[in-house]
Amino acid sequence: MHLMFENLIPNLALLWSGNFKDLNKDQPFVFSKTVWEAIGEATAASRSTMPSSYGAPVPNIATDRSTFSAETWSQWALFVGPVVLNGRFPHKRYHDHFCDLVGLINLCLKFEFSKGDILKIREGFIRWVEKYEAYYYQYVPDRLPCMTLTVHGLLHIADTIERIGPVWAWWSFPIERQCGRLQRHITNKRRPFANLDNYITLAAQLKTAKLIYNITDKDLSLERPVQKKGLELHDEYKGITLHGKVRKGYEKSGSYSAAIKSCLFTRYGLKDKKDQDRFWEHLPTKFEAYKQATIANEDRIRAADYQDPVEEDTDCRDATFVRYSLLRDVYEHRPNREPVFKETEYFGQLKMILATELPARIIPPIIQPTRVVLAIISPRKTTNKTSLGIPYFAEPQTLKATPRAVDMNTVMCLVGRIKDRGQWAIVDRSGDMARAEFL
Repeated sequence: MHLMFENLIPNLALLWSGNFKDLNKDQPFVFSKTVWEAIGEATAASRSTMPSSYGAPVPNIATDRSTFSAETWSQWALFVGPVVLNGRFPHKRYHDHFCDLVGLINLCLKFEFSKGDILKIREGFIRWVEKYEAYYYQYVPDRLPCMTLTVHGLLHIADTIERIGPVWAWWSFPIERQCGRLQRHITNKRRPFANLDNYITLAAQLKTAKLIYNITDKDLSLERPVQKKGLELHDEYKGITLHGKVRKGYEKSGSYSAAIKSCLFTRYGLKDKKDQDRFWEHLPTKFEAYKQATIANEDRIRAADYQDPVEEDTDCRDATFVRYSLLRDVYEHRPNREPVFKETEYFGQLKMILATELPARIIPPIIQPTRVVLAIISPRKTTNKTSLGIPYFAEPQTLKATPRAVDMNTVMCLVGRIKDRGQWAIVDRSGDMARAEFL
């Protein structure tokens, strides 16, 4: 993937900023200096609202491009670029062309491929290269430097996948990391090869000893083992671990009581006022409250009410926004019709994580004490605005959103956000955006 992340994407950035090989800058795809600086500022600001699990923070693309690596170029291209470039080109076709490339990259990063996927990759890159020639080369001999070898290389990606397997099985990240290790062990400039030989010999001996005696890296580590603390849940909440229990807990009569009642009454079908009052009265006066939770896909999510606000100019990373899934009545606007439920995805900020034990026989269905874990979420009403289906929400909603309580099992994953021109774009790397990573 270095073909794209170390060559193609940087070359596109040079074309857009008007710095590619001294070509004519009077082109419809070249941004003015102020627009390119605004793109860089939006890129740099995204570092505080993208969770650390999404990868390294992306520097300012307008001023710090020399610090970009293959990893940060991939972060920018797949997550940040489609947002900060949206609506900035004079002609929409350039943004659509870039989004087509992002879609093809995501397709290449799948864990496994069908014949149909390979056909999509092959035909997709053919169309993309043809449009690249028309938009950037423009069939003008003086602009021939735009047609670099890496552009032609895109046409061979599908064939390579077909012959030797998924991209993650043969990409350059492992060899690049190995080169970085070798470089760090060159301490004698007069005899660099002796340093390399010595390091490779010692590394091979250590690896051989590990294989013979069945030793792991953990056994060889001199660091104190890190103990993962937290309340690991089982049964209905298998795969969820709660962290950072709040000593004071949460009073059930607090500001989220209406949301909690709505959730629990709906869950147990309590429509009669007397049943609702009896159920609420028998609940513990305090809920357990937690600051963080780890869900099945290893996302560590933080509760916003117990975190310091994340400022754009700090190195903190916001991990409070989530995607959750609920069953919505398709005919909710027609109360007299038989409900038809459809699974629907929503986004919002996790405000609080609450847990409590429902006493036995509090209502007929509960015959023994039952643990319930709730997520208090401030929802965001989103709309799709890009060809990649990236959801957006308006900033004023942060003050007007009515919190809702949902079961913790409905929280699917952690998401990131990017602020651009008064709106927030949600970056969700699950589902179709799930991709292989080199660790």
